[in-house]
Amino acid sequence: MFPSRAFALVFAIVLSPVSLACGGGGASVDSALGESSASGKRSKHKSSRKRADSADTAYLSAIDAEADEDFDKASEFYSQALKLDSTHRRANQRYVHFLIDRGRTSRALKVAKRFYEEVPSEAISYHTLADAQAAAGEHDQVVGTMGGLLAFSEEDAIAFEKRGRARLTIGEDAEGIRDIRRAVDMEPDNPDFRNSLGAGLLRAGKRKEAQRALKKSLQLDTGNGRAHLLLGILARMEGNGAEARSHHESALESDPDDARAQYELGISCNQLGDNEAAEAAFAKAVDLEPERGNYWYGYGDLLHLMGRLEESAAAYRQSVKLEPNNARAWERLGEVLIKTGQLSSAAKSLKRGIGRVEHPRLSFLLAQVYAKAKKEKRARETLENYLDEAPRDAPDRAAAEKMLRRLQR
Repeated sequence: MFPSRAFALVFAIVLSPVSLACGGGGASVDSALGESSASGKRSKHKSSRKRADSADTAYLSAIDAEADEDFDKASEFYSQALKLDSTHRRANQRYVHFLIDRGRTSRALKVAKRFYEEVPSEAISYHTLADAQAAAGEHDQVVGTMGGLLAFSEEDAIAFEKRGRARLTIGEDAEGIRDIRRAVDMEPDNPDFRNSLGAGLLRAGKRKEAQRALKKSLQLDTGNGRAHLLLGILARMEGNGAEARSHHESALESDPDDARAQYELGISCNQLGDNEAAEAAFAKAVDLEPERGNYWYGYGDLLHLMGRLEESAAAYRQSVKLEPNNARAWERLGEVLIKTGQLSSAAKSLKRGIGRVEHPRLSFLLAQVYAKAKKEKRARETLENYLDEAPRDAPDRAAAEKMLRRLQR
């Protein structure tokens, strides 16, 4: 069974935005505006391909186009709305999140910065900019942006929560937890804030406190998938695989298309020995979010364990393609290629990995490839490099020394 990557996932979960609201209550942007693109209600302002005659009309037409999943038309209408009124609050905020949802983070950041510059004294422009900065990975900038808002709006709970998550992301755990606690104190019945607090505490290794925060979140909202997801991670860290699986299955009852919950369910099922369920969960995770290298890595580990080496190699290849700094994925790919006798491919892959990451074991594996291919001089040189780089207590050191002695005879 492969090791848990729980802390890495907690780190990712901490990044998840609590809401798209511009302040107060933790409401989504739709509920804050009193409108919902997902409610099924159709606006009488629905438009075809005619150019809108006002920013409001263009904005409402964009919402309709989103509901119809005509995203090109929605983008066109949002752009029209902002050309007609560049300070339109709702259109700016919603367009930025529309762009974020489609991976267009650079464009989202550009729109958000312009909105912030044109409307510099309102909470909505600060929150919109912070959301775009977070999507672009500029978490240190989020800290500054939310700090600027809190300088004149000290009762904005969402600003504290967002700044807290950003601080956690850049390693300021104590400050981040303190900010999120402040948000919880201001809105104690907000389950999303308690989820963020639980994630932060879990990241900081404070498991009991995290568990209390997350259980309180579930009391406030029994269908809270994110709380179940985090409680499942915590249960697995405590060695309770059955409880972990139960929580992850509950998370998926709330949202069957939650890729992170599918991924975590895969790990839990694997640790319980239910490989069939684990495979189904991992396959669903990579189908939902194929751009996640760690999901492919987990899937590859399961397939490797099941003896399906060609399939596991394909999964590891996808993992290193998406996350070339994943040293373990390079290592596992090399191991599988060696096992299947693909020595040329193994050598190429391991050399690419060595060029990407500092992971001495890749050199030890490469030396094995050279030895199997009867390239003894290269094998010796590579082993010597490995022994120079590897820590004194490296698990493979004794085997490498023995192998080198044999090659030197």
